[in-house]
Amino acid sequence: MGIELAVVSRPSTPQQHIHSGSNHHSTQQVPTGESEGWRSQMSLPRHNYLKNATRIGYVLVSEPYNIQTVFSQELAYNSSLGNSSILLDYSTVPSGALYFEANITGLSPYTISSGQVNFTFSSSISGEFITGGTTVNGDTWLDRGHTYAFENPYFTNKFSTSGLYSGADNGTWTISGVIDHTIFEVFVNGAEQSGTMTFYPNRPLDTMRIGAAGIASNATVSVGVWALEDAWAAQADANGTVLGNVTTTGGSSNSSSYKLF
Repeated sequence: MGIELAVVSRPSTPQQHIHSGSNHHSTQQVPTGESEGWRSQMSLPRHNYLKNATRIGYVLVSEPYNIQTVFSQELAYNSSLGNSSILLDYSTVPSGALYFEANITGLSPYTISSGQVNFTFSSSISGEFITGGTTVNGDTWLDRGHTYAFENPYFTNKFSTSGLYSGADNGTWTISGVIDHTIFEVFVNGAEQSGTMTFYPNRPLDTMRIGAAGIASNATVSVGVWALEDAWAAQADANGTVLGNVTTTGGSSNSSSYKLF
């Protein structure tokens, strides 16, 4: 269960919202703040609209809003990955945040019985990791059960949902995601399906592996990974503090302060 902050206007106007990635049963106990070096449970800003998806019906698409504007560096790209994988050390990325995208193209109704894309984010120090993946015309799943800084009966380790291939010739199956410190977001088939997950390792995750397996020979897999900018960094003062809600009255000022860990 989460909380959503939405910008609602006329029906013809694109809608945006920010989603809370925390379950209300455990949100008061999670190790945010100084112990984690990070404080947030809020998702990316998202753009929302209704789409009549083939074989499914109407779905609420919830996709990242202008995510490309915070790309800082391309870390990896392969236009023909095939049934192999990419291993990436992102420990030097200042923000600690990545966006990735994997696209399977050239599918047909006769080549959708197998094939999947899997990914793992791990700590080179503690060995902890989160993992997930998607199967063409099947399940998309996430697993945070191998991070150990927080445990709670309501903090479910695994999640999954099922999707349907459109049935078109020369079709596609896509997955993209964002990892930002200890929050992970995933989007399938242009965000026809999406999910948000928080996780709490003892040491930061700094290594990514993404790969494909079982892909038909007449299909193509492309994968890209980009580092993301720290969107708040430009607003910080010399101490790394971001000031908000600054008001000045009679020569004095009041403000709310947020520390960038």
